[in-house]
Amino acid sequence: MDKFGFGPRRVGAAIILAALALGPGGVLADDYQTNKAACLAEDNPLDQRIAGCTGVLRSNQTERIHAGAWAIRGDAYLKKGNHDRALPDFNAALRYNPNLGLAIKGRAYLSLDERNYDQAIEDYTTLLSHYPTDIAYLVNRSLAWLGKGDIGKAVDDQKRASDLCEAKPDRKSCHVVVGLSFVRLAKKIGRFDDVEDELKELRQEVPDDSSVLNALAWFRATATEAAYRNGTEAIELAQQAMARRNSPFFRDTLAAALAEAGRFESAVREAETAIRMAEQLGQSAVADRFKDRRDLYRQNQPLRCPSVRCD
Repeated sequence: MDKFGFGPRRVGAAIILAALALGPGGVLADDYQTNKAACLAEDNPLDQRIAGCTGVLRSNQTERIHAGAWAIRGDAYLKKGNHDRALPDFNAALRYNPNLGLAIKGRAYLSLDERNYDQAIEDYTTLLSHYPTDIAYLVNRSLAWLGKGDIGKAVDDQKRASDLCEAKPDRKSCHVVVGLSFVRLAKKIGRFDDVEDELKELRQEVPDDSSVLNALAWFRATATEAAYRNGTEAIELAQQAMARRNSPFFRDTLAAALAEAGRFESAVREAETAIRMAEQLGQSAVADRFKDRRDLYRQNQPLRCPSVRCD
Protein backbone atom coordinates (compact mmCIF):
# COMPACT_ATOMS: atom_id res chain seq x y z
CA MET A 1 0.00 0.00 0.00
CA ASP A 2 1.14 3.56 -0.68
CA LYS A 3 -0.13 7.00 0.27
CA PHE A 4 -3.12 6.37 -1.98
CA GLY A 5 -4.25 3.56 0.30
CA PHE A 6 -4.97 1.00 -2.40
CA GLY A 7 -3.31 -1.73 -4.42
CA PRO A 8 -3.27 -1.85 -8.20
CA ARG A 9 -6.59 -3.67 -8.49
CA ARG A 10 -8.53 -2.84 -5.37
CA VAL A 11 -9.19 0.07 -3.09
CA GLY A 12 -8.66 -0.74 0.59
CA ALA A 13 -11.22 1.19 2.56
CA ALA A 14 -9.90 -0.17 5.84
CA ILE A 15 -6.47 1.26 5.09
CA ILE A 16 -7.86 4.61 3.98
CA LEU A 17 -9.80 5.02 7.21
CA ALA A 18 -7.25 3.53 9.58
CA ALA A 19 -7.30 6.86 11.38
CA LEU A 20 -10.87 6.14 12.38
CA ALA A 21 -9.65 3.66 14.95
CA LEU A 22 -9.28 6.44 17.51
CA GLY A 23 -11.12 9.61 18.26
CA PRO A 24 -9.42 12.77 19.50
CA GLY A 25 -6.82 12.02 22.15
CA GLY A 26 -7.18 8.29 21.55
CA VAL A 27 -10.65 8.15 23.12
CA LEU A 28 -13.61 6.55 21.40
CA ALA A 29 -17.15 7.70 22.08
CA ASP A 30 -19.71 4.89 21.82
CA ASP A 31 -21.66 6.45 18.95
CA TYR A 32 -18.46 7.30 17.08
CA GLN A 33 -17.16 3.75 17.49
CA THR A 34 -20.44 2.30 16.22
CA ASN A 35 -20.54 4.61 13.22
CA LYS A 36 -16.88 4.01 12.45
CA ALA A 37 -17.40 0.25 12.46
CA ALA A 38 -20.45 0.52 10.17
CA CYS A 39 -18.58 2.82 7.80
CA LEU A 40 -15.54 0.53 7.57
CA ALA A 41 -17.27 -2.86 7.33
CA GLU A 42 -16.92 -3.85 3.67
CA ASP A 43 -19.47 -6.65 4.00
CA ASN A 44 -22.14 -4.34 5.43
CA PRO A 45 -25.14 -3.45 3.26
CA LEU A 46 -24.44 -0.22 1.42
CA ASP A 47 -27.15 1.72 3.26
CA GLN A 48 -25.58 0.77 6.61
CA ARG A 49 -22.17 1.94 5.41
CA ILE A 50 -23.70 5.22 4.24
CA ALA A 51 -25.40 5.73 7.61
CA GLY A 52 -22.21 4.91 9.47
CA CYS A 53 -20.08 7.29 7.40
CA THR A 54 -22.73 10.00 7.81
CA GLY A 55 -22.46 9.54 11.58
CA VAL A 56 -18.69 9.89 11.41
CA LEU A 57 -19.05 13.08 9.39
CA ARG A 58 -21.37 14.53 12.02
CA SER A 59 -18.84 13.87 14.77
CA ASN A 60 -16.14 16.27 15.87
CA GLN A 61 -13.20 14.56 14.16
CA THR A 62 -10.14 15.62 12.19
CA GLU A 63 -10.09 16.58 8.53
CA ARG A 64 -8.18 13.38 7.74
CA ILE A 65 -10.92 11.25 9.27
CA HIS A 66 -13.64 13.21 7.49
CA ALA A 67 -11.86 12.79 4.16
CA GLY A 68 -11.94 9.00 4.52
CA ALA A 69 -15.60 9.03 5.53
CA TRP A 70 -16.54 11.23 2.56
CA ALA A 71 -14.67 8.88 0.22
CA ILE A 72 -16.20 5.68 1.56
CA ARG A 73 -19.70 7.15 1.56
CA GLY A 74 -19.18 8.35 -2.01
CA ASP A 75 -18.04 4.88 -3.01
CA ALA A 76 -21.14 3.36 -1.41
CA TYR A 77 -23.37 5.79 -3.30
CA LEU A 78 -21.50 4.95 -6.51
CA LYS A 79 -22.07 1.22 -5.97
CA LYS A 80 -25.77 1.95 -5.47
CA GLY A 81 -25.72 3.79 -8.80
CA ASN A 82 -26.49 7.16 -7.17
CA HIS A 83 -24.11 9.37 -9.11
CA ASP A 84 -25.72 12.63 -7.98
CA ARG A 85 -24.74 11.95 -4.37
CA ALA A 86 -21.46 10.17 -5.02
CA LEU A 87 -19.69 12.97 -6.88
CA PRO A 88 -20.12 15.68 -4.18
CA ASP A 89 -18.76 13.24 -1.59
CA PHE A 90 -15.67 12.46 -3.68
CA ASN A 91 -15.08 16.17 -4.22
CA ALA A 92 -15.43 16.85 -0.50
CA ALA A 93 -12.96 14.07 0.30
CA LEU A 94 -10.42 15.51 -2.13
CA ARG A 95 -10.76 18.99 -0.66
CA TYR A 96 -9.61 17.51 2.66
CA ASN A 97 -7.05 15.12 1.13
CA PRO A 98 -6.12 15.60 -2.55
CA ASN A 99 -4.19 12.28 -2.58
CA LEU A 100 -7.03 9.99 -1.50
CA GLY A 101 -7.08 7.20 -4.08
CA LEU A 102 -10.63 5.98 -3.50
CA ALA A 103 -11.96 9.48 -4.12
CA ILE A 104 -9.76 10.08 -7.18
CA LYS A 105 -10.88 6.77 -8.67
CA GLY A 106 -14.55 7.53 -8.04
CA ARG A 107 -14.34 11.08 -9.39
CA ALA A 108 -12.51 9.87 -12.49
CA TYR A 109 -15.25 7.35 -13.27
CA LEU A 110 -18.06 9.85 -12.72
CA SER A 111 -16.29 12.60 -14.65
CA LEU A 112 -16.04 10.28 -17.64
CA ASP A 113 -19.69 9.30 -17.28
CA GLU A 114 -20.78 12.94 -17.15
CA ARG A 115 -18.48 13.89 -20.06
CA ASN A 116 -16.20 16.08 -17.97
CA TYR A 117 -13.32 14.77 -20.03
CA ASP A 118 -10.62 17.14 -18.78
CA GLN A 119 -11.21 16.11 -15.17
CA ALA A 120 -11.37 12.43 -16.13
CA ILE A 121 -8.05 12.66 -17.98
CA GLU A 122 -6.42 14.46 -15.06
CA ASP A 123 -7.63 11.88 -12.55
CA TYR A 124 -6.82 8.81 -14.65
CA THR A 125 -3.38 10.24 -15.39
CA THR A 126 -2.82 10.57 -11.65
CA LEU A 127 -3.95 6.99 -11.08
CA LEU A 128 -1.78 5.71 -13.94
CA SER A 129 1.26 7.47 -12.51
CA HIS A 130 0.98 5.00 -9.62
CA TYR A 131 -0.31 2.00 -11.58
CA PRO A 132 0.83 2.34 -15.21
CA THR A 133 -0.26 -1.20 -16.14
CA ASP A 134 -3.84 -0.89 -14.93
CA ILE A 135 -5.93 -1.78 -17.98
CA ALA A 136 -9.18 -0.27 -16.72
CA TYR A 137 -7.51 3.10 -16.11
CA LEU A 138 -5.93 3.02 -19.58
CA VAL A 139 -9.22 2.11 -21.25
CA ASN A 140 -11.13 4.83 -19.44
CA ARG A 141 -8.52 7.47 -20.20
CA SER A 142 -8.66 6.36 -23.83
CA LEU A 143 -12.41 6.99 -23.79
CA ALA A 144 -11.86 10.42 -22.25
CA TRP A 145 -9.34 11.32 -24.98
CA LEU A 146 -11.88 10.05 -27.49
CA GLY A 147 -14.53 12.30 -25.97
CA LYS A 148 -12.23 15.28 -26.37
CA GLY A 149 -11.58 14.33 -29.99
CA ASP A 150 -7.89 13.50 -29.49
CA ILE A 151 -7.88 10.29 -31.54
CA GLY A 152 -4.09 9.87 -31.43
CA LYS A 153 -3.90 9.75 -27.64
CA ALA A 154 -6.99 7.55 -27.49
CA VAL A 155 -5.33 5.07 -29.85
CA ASP A 156 -2.11 5.13 -27.82
CA ASP A 157 -3.92 4.19 -24.59
CA GLN A 158 -5.99 1.60 -26.45
CA LYS A 159 -2.85 -0.07 -27.83
CA ARG A 160 -1.19 -0.14 -24.42
CA ALA A 161 -4.28 -1.72 -22.87
CA SER A 162 -4.52 -4.29 -25.64
CA ASP A 163 -0.86 -5.30 -25.26
CA LEU A 164 -1.23 -5.66 -21.49
CA CYS A 165 -4.38 -7.71 -21.92
CA GLU A 166 -2.48 -10.51 -23.65
CA ALA A 167 -0.47 -11.18 -20.48
CA LYS A 168 -3.49 -11.38 -18.19
CA PRO A 169 -4.56 -14.80 -16.86
CA ASP A 170 -8.26 -13.89 -17.23
CA ARG A 171 -7.97 -12.90 -20.85
CA LYS A 172 -11.67 -13.26 -21.68
CA SER A 173 -12.91 -10.60 -19.29
CA CYS A 174 -9.95 -8.43 -20.25
CA HIS A 175 -10.81 -8.78 -23.93
CA VAL A 176 -14.36 -7.62 -23.21
CA VAL A 177 -13.17 -4.41 -21.51
CA VAL A 178 -10.58 -3.61 -24.17
CA GLY A 179 -12.74 -4.80 -27.06
CA LEU A 180 -15.72 -2.65 -26.15
CA SER A 181 -13.40 0.33 -25.79
CA PHE A 182 -12.04 -0.38 -29.26
CA VAL A 183 -15.61 -0.52 -30.58
CA ARG A 184 -16.28 3.02 -29.37
CA LEU A 185 -13.03 4.22 -30.87
CA ALA A 186 -13.68 2.51 -34.22
CA LYS A 187 -17.19 3.97 -34.41
CA LYS A 188 -15.85 7.44 -33.72
CA ILE A 189 -13.49 7.28 -36.70
CA GLY A 190 -16.00 5.53 -38.98
CA ARG A 191 -14.40 2.07 -39.16
CA PHE A 192 -17.73 0.23 -39.04
CA ASP A 193 -16.43 -3.02 -40.52
CA ASP A 194 -13.99 -3.19 -37.62
CA VAL A 195 -16.83 -2.47 -35.18
CA GLU A 196 -18.89 -5.34 -36.54
CA ASP A 197 -15.93 -7.74 -36.63
CA GLU A 198 -14.90 -6.91 -33.07
CA LEU A 199 -18.42 -7.31 -31.69
CA LYS A 200 -18.89 -10.63 -33.48
CA GLU A 201 -15.57 -11.91 -32.14
CA LEU A 202 -16.46 -10.84 -28.60
CA ARG A 203 -19.85 -12.51 -28.82
CA GLN A 204 -18.23 -15.72 -30.00
CA GLU A 205 -15.71 -15.58 -27.16
CA VAL A 206 -18.21 -14.63 -24.41
CA PRO A 207 -21.69 -15.38 -25.80
CA ASP A 208 -23.52 -14.69 -22.53
CA ASP A 209 -21.84 -11.43 -21.59
CA SER A 210 -24.58 -8.83 -21.13
CA SER A 211 -22.36 -5.87 -22.05
CA VAL A 212 -21.36 -7.48 -25.35
CA LEU A 213 -24.97 -8.33 -26.18
CA ASN A 214 -26.01 -4.77 -25.38
CA ALA A 215 -23.21 -3.26 -27.46
CA LEU A 216 -24.11 -5.36 -30.48
CA ALA A 217 -27.80 -4.50 -30.03
CA TRP A 218 -26.92 -0.80 -29.90
CA PHE A 219 -24.87 -1.06 -33.08
CA ARG A 220 -27.63 -2.95 -34.92
CA ALA A 221 -30.18 -0.35 -33.79
CA THR A 222 -28.30 2.90 -34.32
CA ALA A 223 -25.57 2.50 -36.97
CA THR A 224 -25.55 5.35 -39.47
CA GLU A 225 -25.15 2.98 -42.42
CA ALA A 226 -28.17 0.83 -43.20
CA ALA A 227 -26.05 -2.22 -44.04
CA TYR A 228 -25.22 -2.65 -40.35
CA ARG A 229 -28.74 -2.10 -38.98
CA ASN A 230 -31.28 -4.78 -38.19
CA GLY A 231 -34.15 -3.78 -35.89
CA THR A 232 -35.41 -7.31 -35.31
CA GLU A 233 -31.98 -8.60 -34.36
CA ALA A 234 -31.36 -5.52 -32.21
CA ILE A 235 -34.56 -6.14 -30.22
CA GLU A 236 -33.64 -9.79 -29.66
CA LEU A 237 -30.11 -8.92 -28.53
CA ALA A 238 -31.32 -6.15 -26.23
CA GLN A 239 -33.85 -8.47 -24.62
CA GLN A 240 -31.15 -11.08 -24.08
CA ALA A 241 -28.94 -8.48 -22.39
CA MET A 242 -31.82 -7.34 -20.16
CA ALA A 243 -32.60 -10.92 -19.18
CA ARG A 244 -29.11 -11.07 -17.71
CA ARG A 245 -29.04 -7.61 -16.13
CA ASN A 246 -31.86 -5.09 -15.81
CA SER A 247 -30.02 -1.83 -16.34
CA PRO A 248 -31.40 1.56 -17.42
CA PHE A 249 -28.73 1.58 -20.13
CA PHE A 250 -29.88 -1.76 -21.49
CA ARG A 251 -33.48 -0.59 -21.48
CA ASP A 252 -32.39 2.53 -23.36
CA THR A 253 -30.84 0.21 -25.96
CA LEU A 254 -34.11 -1.71 -26.26
CA ALA A 255 -35.91 1.59 -26.86
CA ALA A 256 -33.49 2.40 -29.69
CA ALA A 257 -33.98 -1.08 -31.15
CA LEU A 258 -37.77 -0.72 -31.11
CA ALA A 259 -37.47 2.65 -32.82
CA GLU A 260 -35.28 1.14 -35.52
CA ALA A 261 -37.99 -1.48 -36.08
CA GLY A 262 -40.59 1.28 -36.47
CA ARG A 263 -42.31 0.51 -33.15
CA PHE A 264 -42.15 4.07 -31.90
CA GLU A 265 -44.88 3.90 -29.24
CA SER A 266 -43.12 0.94 -27.63
CA ALA A 267 -39.81 2.77 -27.96
CA VAL A 268 -41.21 5.76 -26.06
CA ARG A 269 -42.54 3.50 -23.29
CA GLU A 270 -39.18 1.75 -22.88
CA ALA A 271 -37.39 5.10 -22.92
CA GLU A 272 -39.71 6.38 -20.18
CA THR A 273 -38.91 3.31 -18.09
CA ALA A 274 -35.18 3.87 -18.61
CA ILE A 275 -35.59 7.51 -17.57
CA ARG A 276 -37.44 6.53 -14.36
CA MET A 277 -34.81 3.93 -13.51
CA ALA A 278 -31.98 6.42 -14.00
CA GLU A 279 -33.74 9.08 -11.93
CA GLN A 280 -34.45 6.60 -9.13
CA LEU A 281 -30.76 5.73 -9.07
CA GLY A 282 -29.80 9.41 -8.86
CA GLN A 283 -28.31 9.48 -12.37
CA SER A 284 -29.78 12.78 -13.55
CA ALA A 285 -27.25 13.35 -16.35
CA VAL A 286 -28.02 9.90 -17.75
CA ALA A 287 -31.76 10.53 -17.49
CA ASP A 288 -31.37 13.77 -19.44
CA ARG A 289 -29.67 11.91 -22.30
CA PHE A 290 -32.47 9.35 -22.32
CA LYS A 291 -35.07 12.13 -22.45
CA ASP A 292 -33.43 13.58 -25.53
CA ARG A 293 -33.70 10.22 -27.27
CA ARG A 294 -37.28 9.69 -26.12
CA ASP A 295 -38.22 13.02 -27.68
CA LEU A 296 -36.75 11.79 -30.96
CA TYR A 297 -38.92 8.64 -30.85
CA ARG A 298 -41.99 10.78 -30.17
CA GLN A 299 -41.32 12.37 -33.55
CA ASN A 300 -41.24 8.87 -35.11
CA GLN A 301 -37.52 9.12 -35.77
CA PRO A 302 -34.96 6.39 -35.00
CA LEU A 303 -31.63 7.16 -33.37
CA ARG A 304 -28.48 7.31 -35.48
CA CYS A 305 -24.98 7.11 -34.03
CA PRO A 306 -22.53 8.68 -33.84
CA SER A 307 -24.41 11.93 -33.29
CA VAL A 308 -24.92 14.46 -30.52
CA ARG A 309 -27.63 12.21 -29.04
CA CYS A 310 -25.25 9.28 -28.61
CA ASP A 311 -22.70 8.51 -25.90
